[in-house]
Amino acid sequence: MKQPFLYQPLFIFLLLAGLWSCTDEANAPGSDTEKPRTRLTINVTDNGYYASTGKPTTRTKQDDYQTIFTQDDRIGLYAIKDGALVEGYNNVCITYDGTQWTLPENTDLTYEGKGITYYAYYPYQDNPEIDLSASEESGFFQTMISGWTPDNSQSDDAYTSQDLMTGTGTLSERQSDGFRLLTVSLTHRMALVVIEFPHTRYQLDVDPKYAWFINVPEAAFTSFSPYREKDSNDKGTGSYRYLVKPGNSGGSTLSGSYTATNGVTKNWEFTPTAITAGKYRTYKVDGGKTTIEHPLQVGDFYLNDGSLIGKDKSLTNAQKTACLGIVYTLQDIRKDNCGLLDSKFPRGTHGLVVAKRHQGSGDKSVWSGGDLANSLSSVWPDKPKDYEGLTDTDKMQGYINTVFLQKYSSGQLALTLLASYRNNNVAPASSSDWYCPSHLEIRIMCRGEEEVNVAGTVTRRDILSTQLGKCSGDALNSGGGRRYWVSSQSGGNSWLMAFLTYASDGHYAGNIYLTSKGHRYSHLRFILAF
Repeated sequence: MKQPFLYQPLFIFLLLAGLWSCTDEANAPGSDTEKPRTRLTINVTDNGYYASTGKPTTRTKQDDYQTIFTQDDRIGLYAIKDGALVEGYNNVCITYDGTQWTLPENTDLTYEGKGITYYAYYPYQDNPEIDLSASEESGFFQTMISGWTPDNSQSDDAYTSQDLMTGTGTLSERQSDGFRLLTVSLTHRMALVVIEFPHTRYQLDVDPKYAWFINVPEAAFTSFSPYREKDSNDKGTGSYRYLVKPGNSGGSTLSGSYTATNGVTKNWEFTPTAITAGKYRTYKVDGGKTTIEHPLQVGDFYLNDGSLIGKDKSLTNAQKTACLGIVYTLQDIRKDNCGLLDSKFPRGTHGLVVAKRHQGSGDKSVWSGGDLANSLSSVWPDKPKDYEGLTDTDKMQGYINTVFLQKYSSGQLALTLLASYRNNNVAPASSSDWYCPSHLEIRIMCRGEEEVNVAGTVTRRDILSTQLGKCSGDALNSGGGRRYWVSSQSGGNSWLMAFLTYASDGHYAGNIYLTSKGHRYSHLRFILAF
């Protein structure tokens, strides 16, 4: 089944180990003497839906309506030469298993020469009618396209099973690795209706794709079930999608109701008309959504659904309960974590959040083990090549440090406390999840970016403590034992940041000390990236 994703384009690679070599006279030079059984890499792209208004020369593709394939999706593949099917390429069913595309058992695909045209479609059918005399893809699949009528039930997975797509393949030259790339570009053959109910979309000023939604109404639909759009945390928004036959002039009227924020139920209806294939039209019920930019700032409140509330706002009791922590720096930390966060944050991280609560160790030490520098290669033999371990004090690398420490020994008290905190304070799916900060990350938490190297500075500590008080959190500048461990270590020692002064121990606020791992009566303050 194929599911729509709001912020991620479709870009899938397929390795067909059983394919013979192939070239295309129009797209790739070569000869029929090319060695057989050269592997093909197939790249499948979704062209997305375009707005139905505006001039074709200036139309803008809506990235939100691009899709990706998921496990058990199936496409059909054909190869045509001189108006006839190439042997072995007659509606080949190719299935995505979640990581790669696979051929039917005992299937072998061969290549018979130049001048081959590749056609593909989704979703797979057993015996679709095709036109071998057609000179282009829409004609080849014309019977399928003209006979396709989306079902009225399109909620959840049913939506994408109605989303007919067809496309052609273009074969590249042989690549340096010996493969050839067959790029299949799929075009949507249905039209898309987008229904917007009144709600508010907040988006970051620095990244409009990072969004959250409030005042989302409950909606009801008469005799049809559309797909409800979801945000990056799988939470429903106030917009729905419904596929219709293109050029649906005189089509069925869509109607239903919704419950407004004041509790009043309101009815609505409209008739979608004149939407061409591969395009969408938005129908706004009572004005649809309102979009507001949120200026991201240090001190903002970060909630358990990934939403943010401005630093100067007063929180309701419900918001205090939902608040996970405070934004304490605005930085992209992907590079310092050696690629481990790249797939989660393709556009970069926006900042870091300090947890609302601290975790105390009591009369116990949180770290164990000696010098871990010599254990890095043995514990993590396939580590990212740029990661040099726990000793670096000038990188925002707490995330990768935590990953390494978990591989070394997940039974350390610090990691037991981390696991407990993660379970009891569940972070949004769009975040990194909680981890132990690095030397640099906790210095910024205490001192701020501009004075990060100035010992004794507590400027950022005081700002954050004020904000933590507003959400009923544990302040950084009051209470007992406000010394926090970090994930950075050196030899048999670990770093401890003092947020308060303990003269009897020689620990002064705003300073960081290399201390024996056996030190007790200190705390942990976890952070996350978003």
